[in-house]
Amino acid sequence: MLITGACSQSASELSDGELRDALMDTLTSDDTFDSSEAGCVVDYLFDNTDRDQLNRMADAQNDADFEEDDVTVLTDAVFECLL
Repeated sequence: MLITGACSQSASELSDGELRDALMDTLTSDDTFDSSEAGCVVDYLFDNTDRDQLNRMADAQNDADFEEDDVTVLTDAVFECLL
């Protein structure tokens, strides 16, 4: 998700609140999601993954860094929140 591109910290160094804010910023930065949709996706991710998986997804530098489980939960989040 490339959240750390804007800051020098890895996701594991962020508090839950900071990680939520960073994910919201990432999802709304290019108008792909409005704030309500992004909030839903972030809530879904926090509710359906553990912190290690969240950190891994947040620190991903490209698509190849996502594991199959990451892709599944991201897809589920988008379907849950947008459809």
